[in-house]
Amino acid sequence: DTTALQAELDATLARLEEAESEAAARATEAEAATAEASRDVALRALTDAVTAGEPFSDELAALADPALDTALGPMAETGAPTLAALQEAFPDAARDTLRLAREVSPQDGWSDRLVDFLAAQTEARSLTPRDGTDPDAILSRAEFALGEGRVADALVETATLDPALAPALEAWTADANRHLSAMAALTAFGGE
Repeated sequence: DTTALQAELDATLARLEEAESEAAARATEAEAATAEASRDVALRALTDAVTAGEPFSDELAALADPALDTALGPMAETGAPTLAALQEAFPDAARDTLRLAREVSPQDGWSDRLVDFLAAQTEARSLTPRDGTDPDAILSRAEFALGEGRVADALVETATLDPALAPALEAWTADANRHLSAMAALTAFGGE
């Protein structure tokens, strides 16, 4: 009976087409999962390199993302400034800032000048956060924020300093902004 044989052949072909369709769907899912896993590995490698302050050109190229290239590309050869590097550089920058502050606005009274002289000689500065709008107070709060890893808060504090003092903090501020840019780019891409 050719009709029954044809029906059985059609049913077999339909099952075969369904199996091929399911296999193709699984292959597509597997490819997507592999691509996602590769992206995650590349992103983790990039995040690790950025966080460690190491160059990351290869890791950035592996992700091939134009937005990430734009944000991180300028730092790829040298690495991004790390939180530890910012924390280490801040005391010298703070001392330079206070030295400049003393030069820019020396105190009037003899007792103020004596205190100013002694502070300049010893490079004394506040190491605990304190209230006030003088440079030492501002820098003490900035250093405290930085010690807690709050780079943006430290920058907010230093931004309140007299603009005449900006040159002393210029290099540190540039590094802090680059650090924040790198962290923001990673966060936006899903790496932090």
